[in-house]
Amino acid sequence: MHFLRGCTKTPTKLIPALALGARTQQTAHTLVHRLQGVLAAGCTPVITTDGLRLYYYALTAHFGSWVTTGRRRCWQVDPRLVYGQLHKRYRRRRLVRIRYQMGCGSRRALQVALRALGWSGRPQTAFVERLNPAVRQSVAALTRRTWATAQTRAGLQHQVEWWRAYDHFVRPHQSLRQHTRACTPAMAAGLTARRWTVAELLGYPCAPATGGPPECPCRQGHSGGPPELSPGSGGITRQTSVRPGIPYTP
Repeated sequence: MHFLRGCTKTPTKLIPALALGARTQQTAHTLVHRLQGVLAAGCTPVITTDGLRLYYYALTAHFGSWVTTGRRRCWQVDPRLVYGQLHKRYRRRRLVRIRYQMGCGSRRALQVALRALGWSGRPQTAFVERLNPAVRQSVAALTRRTWATAQTRAGLQHQVEWWRAYDHFVRPHQSLRQHTRACTPAMAAGLTARRWTVAELLGYPCAPATGGPPECPCRQGHSGGPPELSPGSGGITRQTSVRPGIPYTP
């Protein structure tokens, strides 16, 4: 069983990173490692998630540095990291309770950062939860009750990456506006001045592959990266499950 995990950037709706794999701490590390790789140097994001804890360990393992105090060398989490969790409790498929919890930083710092973006200041996961039906409707292998199943993990990864590029540069979002017209997430982020065509996207030259994606250094025994932490039970986003080669039935 594989899970597709991703993160979204508000308010541009860019999807900076995706990770496909089992529901393990290593997959969480991989997603956060890819997210860190596309951020500007020295950038520490403000992050809100659901109440699962796998990504708490991944975030604290990536955003920090080694410090030496006397004869001891320890890993210190970046004090600029602001991370809030939204715990939802369901009963008979109905939401009955919501609880907020800070993983890193202060509640006040999170409220200020969210209000600067025009939001209410409360941690919420509405944008990343909206990603779940969007990817199911756009990637044939993830559509419910489909025969277009992915035969390999690599094939599914290629389909998802193609959809992500299409969503960023070709598909306009009605909630994103420039001069009263719908625009793409890439236009909202200032990456391009116009909407691309599919032919332009397919014809854009890319750098040749150099042996696959980089490995996440956050694992036990790695001397240069942060220490491996005990896995929790959860993740940063809602997960979309798929078993390669078998039609998915909810």
